[in-house]
Amino acid sequence: MKSETKISIESSVLQEMNRILSLDKGLEDTKNGNTIQTFYADFEDGTQADIKVCNGSEDSSPWIDAVLFDEDGNEITCFIADSETLDGEYIFFYGDDEYVVEVNEALPG
Repeated sequence: MKSETKISIESSVLQEMNRILSLDKGLEDTKNGNTIQTFYADFEDGTQADIKVCNGSEDSSPWIDAVLFDEDGNEITCFIADSETLDGEYIFFYGDDEYVVEVNEALPG
C-alpha cells in the first residue's frame, strides 16, 4: 500500500528552516541534538510522520530527523535526511507499505 500526504509550510518559516539547515554548525543558543521545530503529517490509516529540524554542534550542521509512528504513537521507522532544505519528499518504508510526505511552501492567501 502506498499512502501520500502533504505538509504546507508558510514561506517565512520554510525559508528560516532552510537557512538553519544550510549552516555549517549548530545554533549557539540551542543544545546539540535538540529539536528546533517539528512538522506533522497524518495518514488515513492513523500513522503519523514527524519531520524535525534538529540542531547540530560546533562541528556538525543541523539536520532533519524523519520519524514514522503507528496509530498508537509507537515509532516504527525513522531516518536522517541528508538535505540542506526542508522542502521535498520524505519516503518511509514499513513492511510492504510506503508512506510519502511531500513538504512544500504554502500558497499565499
